[in-house]
Amino acid sequence: MIKLTNLLKEVKATSIKVGNTFTLSGDIGKFKKGEKVTVTKTKPNGDDIELYLKNKSGVIDVFYLDKNDNFEELD
Repeated sequence: MIKLTNLLKEVKATSIKVGNTFTLSGDIGKFKKGEKVTVTKTKPNGDDIELYLKNKSGVIDVFYLDKNDNFEELD
């Protein structure tokens, strides 16, 4: 959970923009530590935001962020 939390904090801090690229500090979803992933799409979904990430091999995974979460509390 901590690795996912770190990614979510980084994403939230940049205010989630299409085109942002992140280097992963740990495995998350279909992606492995050290991979670079790019935000390809963001989409509101109720109280969540769907975050679409893609690596250089074209693999896509979708993550759901709660707009109201305070990621600082997850440490």
